[in-house]
Amino acid sequence: MSTRTLIGGGPVVTTPEEIRADVLIGDGGIAAPTANGNAAAANAWTVEHTIDATARYVIKAGVDAHTHMECPFDGSFSADTFETECLACRV
Repeated sequence: MSTRTLIGGGPVVTTPEEIRADVLIGDGGIAAPTANGNAAAANAWTVEHTIDATARYVIKAGVDAHTHMECPFDGSFSADTFETECLACRV
């Protein structure tokens, strides 16, 4: 059985928008998003940990501010391509 964590109270940033949602994490990924404070979802979910994201942004993946996609560097090339970098950033 996996540990389930609820991240709540903060804005969730996705590729097209920023939404107010709580996010349930479990089974190796995002199990379910729901509106902040949704009582029905809160009663239906069993969680072991809760993270208060108030005044924080909830982002699916880390942000890499510096990459060398398909560029030569010190006699070699990055393994990342524009395609793999774009796929990694999709939500």
